[in-house]
Amino acid sequence: MTSRLKFWLATSGWMAIHCLYFWFYYRLLGLTFAPLSLFFTLLFSLWILVLLVCFRSRLMCGLITAIYTVALSWALFNFGYHQVFRKFLQLPLTRAGSLNLPMLLWLKDFAHLIPWPMAVFSAGLIAALFLYRQTIQTLFAVPKRYILMREGDERYYVESPGHRISRWPAVAVMICAHLLGYLLVTGAIGWYHERIERSLADPAGATADLGIFGYALAATPRQPAAAAGPTTETALPATDRISVEEEPIPSAAPGPIRTELETLHGYLDALAALAPRAPAPPDRPTVSDRPHVIVYQMESVSYWPLDQEPSPMPFLESLMAGQYTVDRYFANGCTTIDAEFVVNCGYLPETFGPVSDLFTENSYHCLPTILKSLGYETYLYHANDIRFWSRDKLAPAWGFDHLLFSPEIPHREPDQNVFDTIVDQLAVAPSPGYHYVIGMTSHSPHNEHFRRFYERQHQLDIRPYNGTLDEETRPRLLDEATLRLYLGFLQATDDGLRHLFVRLEAAGLLERTIVVVLADHRYYDFTADRQLDRFLNYNRLPFVLYVPGGRSAGPLRPVASHVDVAPTLLGLIDGSLVPPGSFLGKSLFDPDHRPFVVNKCLGSVNLYDGRLLIEGDEAFGIYRVTASEGGTAAADGRAMLDPLKRLVARSDRLLRENRLGEDQVIGPAVPAPKEVRTDQVTDSDRDGLSDLRETALKTNKRDPDTDGDGFMDGVEVTHGYDPLGPGRLEAPPVE
Repeated sequence: MTSRLKFWLATSGWMAIHCLYFWFYYRLLGLTFAPLSLFFTLLFSLWILVLLVCFRSRLMCGLITAIYTVALSWALFNFGYHQVFRKFLQLPLTRAGSLNLPMLLWLKDFAHLIPWPMAVFSAGLIAALFLYRQTIQTLFAVPKRYILMREGDERYYVESPGHRISRWPAVAVMICAHLLGYLLVTGAIGWYHERIERSLADPAGATADLGIFGYALAATPRQPAAAAGPTTETALPATDRISVEEEPIPSAAPGPIRTELETLHGYLDALAALAPRAPAPPDRPTVSDRPHVIVYQMESVSYWPLDQEPSPMPFLESLMAGQYTVDRYFANGCTTIDAEFVVNCGYLPETFGPVSDLFTENSYHCLPTILKSLGYETYLYHANDIRFWSRDKLAPAWGFDHLLFSPEIPHREPDQNVFDTIVDQLAVAPSPGYHYVIGMTSHSPHNEHFRRFYERQHQLDIRPYNGTLDEETRPRLLDEATLRLYLGFLQATDDGLRHLFVRLEAAGLLERTIVVVLADHRYYDFTADRQLDRFLNYNRLPFVLYVPGGRSAGPLRPVASHVDVAPTLLGLIDGSLVPPGSFLGKSLFDPDHRPFVVNKCLGSVNLYDGRLLIEGDEAFGIYRVTASEGGTAAADGRAMLDPLKRLVARSDRLLRENRLGEDQVIGPAVPAPKEVRTDQVTDSDRDGLSDLRETALKTNKRDPDTDGDGFMDGVEVTHGYDPLGPGRLEAPPVE
């Protein structure tokens, strides 16, 4: 058998094994191995083989094998990810820097969903690539040549100098292969984009059509300008279509200049005009001057466990029955850090990744910063490393001064013990406090190992739920043992919540403390006949607002989300304050509250208003009304598509461009302007100017707003205004 024949047999054999692996991969996921998916799979394997053939040094072969191993590991994590989210994870090259330790640890949570045959097959495929590499090394090895030498009667052999083999043919093959591959990939992706846009097919079908390699290449975030084009499920008459460029958008604030943030509020108002009108809320309760505030963000607590009988969280249910709550409450993202961002900063998360990915250096104007200007001390608690999700950078930027993480709080400390720390601190606090608790008790994984960990390390007895399970509200990915343990972890969470209220009452603090209890994100997917049922079971979260002296007869609002929490708390603490423009939600006590929720999760977008569900894939730019409850809901939903797409694209762009504080210069003034991040040690009044610079400018080092015009001295200097000048800032000229 010739070397050439051996080479082609080895090449075709490895490519066949590679394709067989992904056929098995998609079959286990319940997907078809579509022709386009096969095309991208073959193209990827061919690219790896061309690299191995052209670069045969040990260093390059090791690097190529490492690249393939990383790609295969990414596919394995996506195997688990797809079972939860029903799509593959999007990580375009522009966000490659976001693949940091927190992201990798987050992906690790999906590892338990990978069946062992897939893991074994993956290891075998990597071994097969190694054998293929050894085979071509042998086939293409240059044989040594020897020359017979004679000196008198002596004969001996001398190794002949090897012929220098030119690398240019290999380089030429590489260039041609990459050009051809680029043309094929670009053509296939362009054809698929045109097809999916023309047919307005379900974007979820792209997973099966493209496969993991094609999806990674095709599902690339569009530029915000793409949002200008109309996107509708069917052609709509001009009178039914909302065009935010053709029709005026109401300004969110008085003044002749409409800022980008005001434009966002215009999109939200346009959507609210099409949503069903909600009943008027009760009057906003009056609270004591500067009450303490505790926000408890429970980890991975969905609403469906409360439908079990008996409930694993009876105390939470009793709170919801007697205090302010929301009938259908949702998150605006799907990660813990995005929940913290939205609740504290009132802004929508970025569509394609957690806020910790690319936005740790942004300037923010969030609720903790505003409360500090009112005399509050701000605290953030979590029984984990502060570097996880880059909280060491984000928390101070959001306005938290006191950060209590591991090791100050032992790793995975039960929430009940954290509540003891808070109550002890409140009992002696000379000033009001804003305390934000990121829960840990109910954090995954929910298994026997961590049940024993809590029992051994923290003397917390977690027992599996022993009630009858409601099959109609049972997640599709959970076996019964894991489900009962998960509900047992929720029982421990509920006991901790009860402990908090008991301690507050015993310390005489309950009537001086506002308590917000909410969950961070959805948990475990569902299978349901109706799309709306599946969405609600999967995404609905518990929420309760305890206000001293306040009582609620029924839900406060039919639909609300995390984005409404910051304006609600701001209104309760000081109703005279005007929320900053970056607060995209509204107070739950506001008659003009917008009765819908927008959720942005790793490329997917949902809008729900109680009657209809819109689902979108921002990577493909496709938005569709996927479920509605009759009447005018379907028509209203189609009219919502255009402003929704614009809202998503523009809100992402402002976050990327670090423009959430632009209303601090243009538009209405607020009593607590944006804090500029500087050296706080030499900036006594925290106005963004060091004491040394304030001495030179002759501003007051102890007063953040020397001229009393409603804008911090640092903000005025940053934007070229005189911090000693009288009156309010004038808007800069519009170009």
